[in-house]
Amino acid sequence: MTVARQVSSLAGTLLLASLSLHAQAKQVQYTVEVDAAKSAVFHITMQFTAQPGTLRLAMPASTPGEIDIKNHARYVMRLEAFDQQARSLAVRRFDKQTWLIDVQKSGTVAIHYDVRPNTRDPLRLGTSWLQENGGSIEPASLFLYLSNHLDLPISLRLKLPSPWKVVSTLHSDGKGTFVAADYRRLLDSPLQFGLLEERTITEGNIRCRLVFDAPLPPYDALTFDQNIRKIIRSELQLFGRAPFDEYTVLFHWRPDLDFGGGIEHGKAMIMNIGKKWMLDLPTNMAGTFAHELFHAWNAEAFYPRDFARWDYARENYTSLMWFVEGVTNYYATLTLVRTGILPKEKFYAMMSNTISSYENEPGRGFVSLRESGIAEWIRPIESLDYYAGGEVAGFLLDLEIRRAAPNRSSLDTVMRALYAQSERADYHGYEEQDLVKLVNESAARDLAGFFDLYVRGKGPIDYDRLLRDLGVAVGMKVEQDGKTYSLSPVDSMTTDQRTFWQLLLDSAAQGS
Repeated sequence: MTVARQVSSLAGTLLLASLSLHAQAKQVQYTVEVDAAKSAVFHITMQFTAQPGTLRLAMPASTPGEIDIKNHARYVMRLEAFDQQARSLAVRRFDKQTWLIDVQKSGTVAIHYDVRPNTRDPLRLGTSWLQENGGSIEPASLFLYLSNHLDLPISLRLKLPSPWKVVSTLHSDGKGTFVAADYRRLLDSPLQFGLLEERTITEGNIRCRLVFDAPLPPYDALTFDQNIRKIIRSELQLFGRAPFDEYTVLFHWRPDLDFGGGIEHGKAMIMNIGKKWMLDLPTNMAGTFAHELFHAWNAEAFYPRDFARWDYARENYTSLMWFVEGVTNYYATLTLVRTGILPKEKFYAMMSNTISSYENEPGRGFVSLRESGIAEWIRPIESLDYYAGGEVAGFLLDLEIRRAAPNRSSLDTVMRALYAQSERADYHGYEEQDLVKLVNESAARDLAGFFDLYVRGKGPIDYDRLLRDLGVAVGMKVEQDGKTYSLSPVDSMTTDQRTFWQLLLDSAAQGS
């Protein structure tokens, strides 16, 4: 421990001693101090009131939204604890992510620790990072939690160099302090700070904040903003309303990456912009934006019951990742053509690529979609991509509902029903049987067999049979590197068949 660290810890603890116990008793306070120009480390103080006994402090094993054990505790350093009189408390490691602290007397406890950014994470979407002109906080990678007090309100204060500003979806008091209702809300609220560029666009009654951590190379900003408005409008039309009135996009300029990517939160997303995206940024970012925004409904507003109470210590399994991620992928594809960002003819090519990708997965025929999201936690050799597989299943399910209705209902109808259910006060997520029930109600027909074949089943899919009567020809070539599928509308498509696809691909049909 350095002398500077000792002085900092003692000063912080003496400050705590002057605070009212009553004011501290019902919340957890975090303070983050950063000076990236001098040190690539987050200095964190956590403070709360404790009774005599043994405290359990832990760091999440993963970032909600990622199927990946990141072991964030690996990057915690110099953890110390002090009581209200600035006396050191005994700290001992219990397991890889948990510390035990012995408290002798009731009063305020201060925990001081550092976190070094995880440089092993090349995408930095589920981890925090620092650079000379700012940084980003993904809260799961930074903030310890009290195992038995996850429901306590949170306050967070950032101490940053004076030119820097902070953007977050957390409520701010305007003086540098942010608040969250509980730990889970904190983890669903990323923060960006530094020398930021920002502009706000509106669509209907929705404000969208576009925040850039660095200036981008020249691009068509007008079309960029127009595409974002189109996507917001399209997804709002589908659901009828949004679980937010303001949405924040934290853009990270990443010239070290070729392409981009993103991760969702309830009222925000983080999006990397790679150097090759700059060739046509408005189009290249649109699919990722449409996908992550759709998660504000599918994943955040309504979600599998397995995720109703997140276990921060270990894997969080669900058999519905194909629906959470893959069906979201399907709607991202639909949104691009429904908005006109891509021509409707591109839909068949995109689905051809998705089907080809899915059918060439190592686990295809041996792993079901239902199993794929569970196995993904270990990155199995015999993997099955639930993004591609779920997009294929969502596409085929949409066709089956529209056939059964016919076209009076669709997968859109199911998505709206799931969102409506999530607005009930007693909502705790949905299970597969709830999904099947809504599908059957929308189709006015029992489609449970669809789930047996394409979600729980592992067998081949006869795409030609499923699409032939809709006027779409399916080709398949077997080549050295796998199977290549192609979907194309036939020249002899009937009026009814053209109407079917027009209703599916036109934004005007979303209210059907």
